[in-house]
Amino acid sequence: MNYFEYFKINLKSILMQWKMLVVSFVMMPLMMILMLGFFSNQGLHAEDLKKTKITFEDKDNSVLSQELMQIFNNDFFEITEEAEYIIVIPDNYEQDVLAGNKANLTIAAQDDRSQTKENMITTYLEAYNKEISLYLNLNNYKLENKQELINKLNSIDYSSLFETKTLETEHKLTAYETTAISISGFVIITILTNLGVGIYQQAGTGLEKRTHSLPVSRNKMLLLDFVDYFFMAIIEMIFFLLPLIVLGLAFQNVIPLLIPVILLAAIITSSLALFITTIAGKKYGTIVLYLLMYAELLFGGIFASFNVDFLTNMKGYSPGSIVSSILENLLLNQNFEGMSNYFVVGLVLAVVALVISYIKNKLEWGKQ
Repeated sequence: MNYFEYFKINLKSILMQWKMLVVSFVMMPLMMILMLGFFSNQGLHAEDLKKTKITFEDKDNSVLSQELMQIFNNDFFEITEEAEYIIVIPDNYEQDVLAGNKANLTIAAQDDRSQTKENMITTYLEAYNKEISLYLNLNNYKLENKQELINKLNSIDYSSLFETKTLETEHKLTAYETTAISISGFVIITILTNLGVGIYQQAGTGLEKRTHSLPVSRNKMLLLDFVDYFFMAIIEMIFFLLPLIVLGLAFQNVIPLLIPVILLAAIITSSLALFITTIAGKKYGTIVLYLLMYAELLFGGIFASFNVDFLTNMKGYSPGSIVSSILENLLLNQNFEGMSNYFVVGLVLAVVALVISYIKNKLEWGKQ
Protein backbone atom coordinates (compact mmCIF):
# COMPACT_ATOMS: atom_id res chain seq x y z
CA MET A 1 0.00 0.00 0.00
CA ASN A 2 1.32 3.48 -0.91
CA TYR A 3 1.02 5.35 2.38
CA PHE A 4 2.04 8.66 0.82
CA GLU A 5 -0.83 8.47 -1.65
CA TYR A 6 -3.20 7.47 1.17
CA PHE A 7 -2.36 10.59 3.19
CA LYS A 8 -2.32 12.76 0.07
CA ILE A 9 -5.89 11.70 -0.79
CA ASN A 10 -7.04 12.29 2.78
CA LEU A 11 -5.36 15.71 2.90
CA LYS A 12 -7.20 16.71 -0.28
CA SER A 13 -10.42 15.47 1.32
CA ILE A 14 -9.78 17.67 4.38
CA LEU A 15 -9.00 20.76 2.32
CA MET A 16 -12.14 20.25 0.25
CA GLN A 17 -14.05 20.97 3.48
CA TRP A 18 -12.44 24.42 3.81
CA LYS A 19 -15.80 26.21 3.94
CA MET A 20 -16.88 24.15 6.96
CA LEU A 21 -13.48 24.72 8.58
CA VAL A 22 -13.73 28.48 8.08
CA VAL A 23 -17.23 28.63 9.57
CA SER A 24 -16.55 26.28 12.52
CA PHE A 25 -13.01 27.28 13.48
CA VAL A 26 -12.60 30.85 12.20
CA MET A 27 -15.88 32.74 11.94
CA MET A 28 -17.79 31.36 14.94
CA PRO A 29 -14.92 31.51 17.51
CA LEU A 30 -13.78 34.90 16.17
CA MET A 31 -17.27 36.38 16.45
CA MET A 32 -17.63 35.08 20.01
CA ILE A 33 -14.21 36.41 21.03
CA LEU A 34 -14.82 39.83 19.47
CA MET A 35 -18.31 40.13 20.95
CA LEU A 36 -17.54 38.86 24.47
CA GLY A 37 -14.17 40.62 24.54
CA PHE A 38 -15.79 43.91 23.50
CA PHE A 39 -18.40 43.77 26.25
CA SER A 40 -15.76 42.76 28.80
CA ASN A 41 -13.68 45.75 27.72
CA GLN A 42 -16.56 48.06 28.56
CA GLY A 43 -15.90 47.20 32.18
CA LEU A 44 -18.31 46.41 34.99
CA HIS A 45 -18.10 49.29 37.44
CA ALA A 46 -19.21 49.52 41.02
CA GLU A 47 -21.41 52.55 40.40
CA ASP A 48 -23.48 50.50 37.93
CA LEU A 49 -24.30 47.84 40.50
CA LYS A 50 -26.04 47.47 43.78
CA LYS A 51 -23.66 45.82 46.23
CA THR A 52 -24.08 42.08 46.70
CA LYS A 53 -24.55 41.31 50.38
CA ILE A 54 -22.53 38.30 51.56
CA THR A 55 -21.40 36.67 54.76
CA PHE A 56 -18.97 33.86 55.56
CA GLU A 57 -19.13 30.65 57.55
CA ASP A 58 -15.45 30.04 58.21
CA LYS A 59 -15.04 26.46 59.45
CA ASP A 60 -11.26 26.54 58.92
CA ASN A 61 -10.40 29.81 60.69
CA SER A 62 -6.95 29.86 59.11
CA VAL A 63 -4.71 32.60 57.74
CA LEU A 64 -5.69 31.87 54.12
CA SER A 65 -9.42 31.71 54.92
CA GLN A 66 -9.17 35.13 56.61
CA GLU A 67 -7.28 36.47 53.59
CA LEU A 68 -9.99 35.08 51.32
CA MET A 69 -12.66 37.05 53.17
CA GLN A 70 -10.63 40.26 52.87
CA ILE A 71 -10.76 40.30 49.05
CA PHE A 72 -14.52 40.90 49.26
CA ASN A 73 -13.99 44.20 51.10
CA ASN A 74 -14.56 46.38 48.03
CA ASP A 75 -17.18 48.42 46.15
CA PHE A 76 -18.90 45.36 44.69
CA PHE A 77 -19.69 43.46 47.90
CA GLU A 78 -20.92 44.17 51.40
CA ILE A 79 -20.10 41.73 54.20
CA THR A 80 -23.10 41.74 56.53
CA GLU A 81 -25.22 39.39 58.60
CA GLU A 82 -28.26 40.28 56.46
CA ALA A 83 -26.71 38.56 53.48
CA GLU A 84 -28.04 37.36 50.14
CA TYR A 85 -25.34 34.68 49.97
CA ILE A 86 -23.41 32.64 52.51
CA ILE A 87 -19.94 31.48 51.47
CA VAL A 88 -18.96 28.38 53.44
CA ILE A 89 -15.22 27.81 53.86
CA PRO A 90 -14.71 24.12 54.77
CA ASP A 91 -12.46 22.56 57.40
CA ASN A 92 -8.84 22.09 56.31
CA TYR A 93 -9.25 24.74 53.58
CA GLU A 94 -5.73 26.13 54.04
CA GLN A 95 -4.21 22.66 54.31
CA ASP A 96 -5.90 21.47 51.13
CA VAL A 97 -5.02 24.61 49.15
CA LEU A 98 -1.35 24.54 50.12
CA ALA A 99 -1.20 20.83 49.28
CA GLY A 100 -2.52 21.60 45.79
CA ASN A 101 -5.80 19.79 46.44
CA LYS A 102 -9.28 20.96 45.48
CA ALA A 103 -10.91 22.99 48.25
CA ASN A 104 -14.68 22.98 47.73
CA LEU A 105 -16.21 26.29 48.75
CA THR A 106 -20.01 26.42 48.92
CA ILE A 107 -22.11 29.39 47.84
CA ALA A 108 -25.59 29.23 49.41
CA ALA A 109 -28.32 31.67 48.35
CA GLN A 110 -30.55 32.96 51.12
CA ASP A 111 -33.30 34.33 48.85
CA ASP A 112 -33.82 34.30 45.09
CA ARG A 113 -30.75 33.22 43.15
CA SER A 114 -29.05 35.57 40.69
CA GLN A 115 -26.70 33.92 38.18
CA THR A 116 -24.91 37.24 37.62
CA LYS A 117 -24.18 37.72 41.32
CA GLU A 118 -23.12 34.08 41.76
CA ASN A 119 -20.77 34.49 38.79
CA MET A 120 -19.26 37.59 40.41
CA ILE A 121 -18.62 35.70 43.65
CA THR A 122 -17.24 32.71 41.77
CA THR A 123 -14.90 34.97 39.76
CA TYR A 124 -13.35 36.32 42.95
CA LEU A 125 -13.01 32.88 44.53
CA GLU A 126 -11.46 31.38 41.40
CA ALA A 127 -9.03 34.30 41.01
CA TYR A 128 -7.87 33.95 44.63
CA ASN A 129 -7.36 30.19 44.38
CA LYS A 130 -5.73 30.51 40.94
CA GLU A 131 -3.22 33.03 42.26
CA ILE A 132 -2.30 30.62 45.07
CA SER A 133 -1.99 27.76 42.56
CA LEU A 134 0.28 29.82 40.29
CA TYR A 135 2.47 30.75 43.26
CA LEU A 136 2.76 27.12 44.38
CA ASN A 137 3.65 25.94 40.85
CA LEU A 138 6.23 28.63 40.18
CA ASN A 139 7.95 28.80 43.57
CA ASN A 140 8.21 25.18 44.82
CA TYR A 141 6.22 26.20 47.89
CA LYS A 142 7.52 25.42 51.37
CA LEU A 143 5.67 26.04 54.64
CA GLU A 144 8.08 28.79 55.72
CA ASN A 145 7.11 30.78 52.60
CA LYS A 146 3.52 31.33 53.81
CA GLN A 147 4.07 34.98 54.71
CA GLU A 148 5.58 35.65 51.28
CA LEU A 149 2.49 34.09 49.69
CA ILE A 150 0.19 36.22 51.88
CA ASN A 151 2.08 39.40 50.95
CA LYS A 152 1.65 38.53 47.27
CA LEU A 153 -2.09 37.92 47.72
CA ASN A 154 -2.47 41.27 49.49
CA SER A 155 -0.76 43.07 46.59
CA ILE A 156 -3.44 42.08 44.04
CA ASP A 157 -6.19 44.52 43.09
CA TYR A 158 -9.15 42.14 42.87
CA SER A 159 -11.52 45.01 42.09
CA SER A 160 -10.11 45.03 38.52
CA LEU A 161 -11.36 41.51 37.86
CA PHE A 162 -14.45 42.66 35.97
CA GLU A 163 -12.50 44.93 33.64
CA THR A 164 -9.94 42.26 32.74
CA LYS A 165 -8.79 39.15 34.54
CA THR A 166 -5.39 40.32 35.75
CA LEU A 167 -3.09 38.44 38.06
CA GLU A 168 0.39 39.50 39.09
CA THR A 169 2.39 37.63 36.46
CA GLU A 170 4.74 38.37 33.57
CA HIS A 171 1.83 39.46 31.39
CA LYS A 172 -1.63 40.86 32.12
CA LEU A 173 -4.42 39.29 30.10
CA THR A 174 -6.59 41.50 27.93
CA ALA A 175 -10.31 40.87 27.71
CA TYR A 176 -9.83 39.32 24.25
CA GLU A 177 -7.09 36.97 25.51
CA THR A 178 -9.25 35.90 28.47
CA THR A 179 -12.16 35.18 26.13
CA ALA A 180 -9.90 33.33 23.67
CA ILE A 181 -8.70 31.06 26.49
CA SER A 182 -12.27 30.29 27.57
CA ILE A 183 -13.37 29.54 24.02
CA SER A 184 -10.29 27.41 23.28
CA GLY A 185 -11.72 24.65 25.48
CA PHE A 186 -14.91 24.65 23.45
CA VAL A 187 -12.89 24.60 20.21
CA ILE A 188 -11.05 21.48 21.40
CA ILE A 189 -14.35 19.69 22.05
CA THR A 190 -15.63 20.90 18.66
CA ILE A 191 -12.58 19.35 16.98
CA LEU A 192 -13.19 16.10 18.86
CA THR A 193 -16.87 16.10 17.85
CA ASN A 194 -16.05 16.96 14.25
CA LEU A 195 -13.56 14.08 14.02
CA GLY A 196 -15.94 11.60 15.67
CA VAL A 197 -18.92 12.51 13.53
CA GLY A 198 -16.70 12.35 10.44
CA ILE A 199 -15.62 8.82 11.32
CA TYR A 200 -19.25 7.70 11.71
CA GLN A 201 -20.20 9.33 8.41
CA GLN A 202 -17.31 7.62 6.65
CA ALA A 203 -18.46 4.26 8.02
CA GLY A 204 -21.99 4.99 6.84
CA THR A 205 -20.90 5.53 3.23
CA GLY A 206 -19.20 2.14 3.00
CA LEU A 207 -15.79 3.78 2.52
CA GLU A 208 -14.57 2.12 5.71
CA LYS A 209 -15.30 -1.38 4.38
CA ARG A 210 -13.52 -0.63 1.09
CA THR A 211 -10.54 0.79 2.99
CA HIS A 212 -10.36 -2.23 5.29
CA SER A 213 -10.38 -4.52 2.27
CA LEU A 214 -6.93 -3.19 1.40
CA PRO A 215 -3.91 -5.48 2.11
CA VAL A 216 -3.26 -3.81 5.48
CA SER A 217 -3.99 -5.23 8.93
CA ARG A 218 -6.98 -3.78 10.79
CA ASN A 219 -4.86 -2.36 13.62
CA LYS A 220 -2.33 -0.85 11.22
CA MET A 221 -5.27 0.86 9.53
CA LEU A 222 -6.37 2.12 12.96
CA LEU A 223 -2.97 3.74 13.45
CA LEU A 224 -3.10 5.20 9.94
CA ASP A 225 -6.51 6.64 10.76
CA PHE A 226 -5.03 8.13 13.94
CA VAL A 227 -2.29 9.86 11.93
CA ASP A 228 -4.90 11.04 9.44
CA TYR A 229 -7.13 12.56 12.16
CA PHE A 230 -4.05 13.93 13.94
CA PHE A 231 -3.17 16.06 10.92
CA MET A 232 -6.81 17.11 10.50
CA ALA A 233 -6.87 18.28 14.13
CA ILE A 234 -3.66 20.27 13.56
CA ILE A 235 -5.25 22.01 10.56
CA GLU A 236 -8.37 22.84 12.59
CA MET A 237 -6.27 24.24 15.47
CA ILE A 238 -4.35 26.42 13.01
CA PHE A 239 -7.63 27.68 11.53
CA PHE A 240 -8.66 28.73 15.06
CA LEU A 241 -5.38 30.31 16.20
CA LEU A 242 -4.11 32.00 13.03
CA PRO A 243 -6.82 34.73 12.77
CA LEU A 244 -6.30 35.62 16.46
CA ILE A 245 -2.57 36.05 15.84
CA VAL A 246 -2.99 38.00 12.59
CA LEU A 247 -5.56 40.38 14.13
CA GLY A 248 -3.39 40.83 17.25
CA LEU A 249 -6.11 39.58 19.60
CA ALA A 250 -4.12 36.80 21.30
CA PHE A 251 -1.03 34.56 21.15
CA GLN A 252 0.98 36.83 18.82
CA ASN A 253 3.88 36.96 21.33
CA VAL A 254 4.11 33.19 21.91
CA ILE A 255 3.88 31.79 18.37
CA PRO A 256 6.81 29.29 18.66
CA LEU A 257 5.46 28.01 21.98
CA LEU A 258 2.09 27.25 20.39
CA ILE A 259 3.59 24.35 18.40
CA PRO A 260 3.72 21.81 21.28
CA VAL A 261 0.24 22.92 22.41
CA ILE A 262 -1.17 22.33 18.92
CA LEU A 263 0.50 18.91 18.76
CA LEU A 264 -0.84 17.96 22.21
CA ALA A 265 -4.36 19.08 21.28
CA ALA A 266 -4.19 17.07 18.04
CA ILE A 267 -2.97 13.94 19.85
CA ILE A 268 -5.70 14.16 22.50
CA THR A 269 -8.60 14.86 20.13
CA SER A 270 -7.64 12.30 17.47
CA SER A 271 -7.06 9.51 20.02
CA LEU A 272 -10.31 10.24 21.89
CA ALA A 273 -12.27 10.40 18.61
CA LEU A 274 -10.95 6.96 17.68
CA PHE A 275 -11.66 5.67 21.20
CA ILE A 276 -15.30 6.83 21.22
CA THR A 277 -16.02 5.59 17.68
CA THR A 278 -14.32 2.25 18.31
CA ILE A 279 -16.08 1.58 21.62
CA ALA A 280 -19.56 2.92 20.81
CA GLY A 281 -21.81 2.58 17.80
CA LYS A 282 -22.97 5.60 15.81
CA LYS A 283 -26.13 6.23 17.84
CA TYR A 284 -24.59 6.24 21.32
CA GLY A 285 -21.22 7.60 20.22
CA THR A 286 -22.85 10.65 18.63
CA ILE A 287 -24.82 11.24 21.83
CA VAL A 288 -21.59 11.10 23.87
CA LEU A 289 -19.84 13.55 21.53
CA TYR A 290 -22.65 16.11 21.71
CA LEU A 291 -23.00 15.69 25.47
CA LEU A 292 -19.30 16.56 25.78
CA MET A 293 -19.92 19.68 23.73
CA TYR A 294 -22.90 20.78 25.84
CA ALA A 295 -20.95 20.05 29.04
CA GLU A 296 -18.13 22.30 27.81
CA LEU A 297 -20.64 25.07 27.11
CA LEU A 298 -22.21 24.75 30.58
CA PHE A 299 -19.15 24.09 32.72
CA GLY A 300 -16.28 25.38 30.60
CA GLY A 301 -16.71 29.03 31.58
CA ILE A 302 -17.57 30.60 28.19
CA PHE A 303 -20.80 32.24 29.36
CA ALA A 304 -21.03 31.03 32.97
CA SER A 305 -19.36 28.53 35.21
CA PHE A 306 -21.91 26.32 36.93
CA ASN A 307 -20.70 25.17 40.32
CA VAL A 308 -21.35 21.44 40.69
CA ASP A 309 -18.64 19.86 42.83
CA PHE A 310 -18.30 16.52 41.02
CA LEU A 311 -18.44 18.04 37.53
CA THR A 312 -16.15 20.90 38.51
CA ASN A 313 -13.55 18.40 39.74
CA MET A 314 -13.88 16.31 36.58
CA LYS A 315 -13.58 19.41 34.38
CA GLY A 316 -9.87 19.66 35.18
CA TYR A 317 -9.27 16.38 33.34
CA SER A 318 -11.29 17.26 30.24
CA PRO A 319 -9.31 17.78 27.02
CA GLY A 320 -10.66 21.32 26.69
CA SER A 321 -9.60 22.24 30.22
CA ILE A 322 -6.11 20.75 29.77
CA VAL A 323 -5.40 22.75 26.61
CA SER A 324 -7.00 26.00 27.82
CA SER A 325 -5.01 25.83 31.09
CA ILE A 326 -1.76 25.48 29.14
CA LEU A 327 -2.71 28.37 26.85
CA GLU A 328 -3.56 30.56 29.83
CA ASN A 329 -0.22 29.86 31.52
CA LEU A 330 1.49 30.49 28.18
CA LEU A 331 -0.04 33.96 27.93
CA LEU A 332 0.52 34.81 31.58
CA ASN A 333 4.13 33.66 31.89
CA GLN A 334 5.36 33.27 28.29
CA ASN A 335 6.67 29.78 29.14
CA PHE A 336 5.61 26.25 30.12
CA GLU A 337 6.90 26.42 33.68
CA GLY A 338 4.63 24.46 36.02
CA MET A 339 2.64 23.01 33.11
CA SER A 340 4.31 19.58 32.92
CA ASN A 341 1.38 17.99 34.79
CA TYR A 342 -1.07 19.09 32.10
CA PHE A 343 1.12 17.67 29.33
CA VAL A 344 1.51 14.38 31.23
CA VAL A 345 -2.23 14.06 31.91
CA GLY A 346 -3.05 14.86 28.29
CA LEU A 347 -0.56 12.34 26.90
CA VAL A 348 -1.62 9.61 29.36
CA LEU A 349 -5.26 10.21 28.41
CA ALA A 350 -4.38 9.88 24.71
CA VAL A 351 -2.26 6.75 25.17
CA VAL A 352 -4.90 4.99 27.28
CA ALA A 353 -7.57 5.82 24.68
CA LEU A 354 -5.38 4.50 21.84
CA VAL A 355 -4.45 1.29 23.68
CA ILE A 356 -8.09 0.50 24.50
CA SER A 357 -9.09 1.23 20.88
CA TYR A 358 -6.27 -1.03 19.64
CA ILE A 359 -7.31 -3.92 21.92
CA LYS A 360 -11.01 -3.53 21.06
CA ASN A 361 -10.17 -3.45 17.36
CA LYS A 362 -8.02 -6.56 17.63
CA LEU A 363 -10.70 -8.50 19.52
CA GLU A 364 -13.31 -7.61 16.92
CA TRP A 365 -10.94 -8.64 14.12
CA GLY A 366 -10.43 -12.00 15.82
CA LYS A 367 -14.20 -12.67 15.79
CA GLN A 368 -14.46 -12.11 12.05
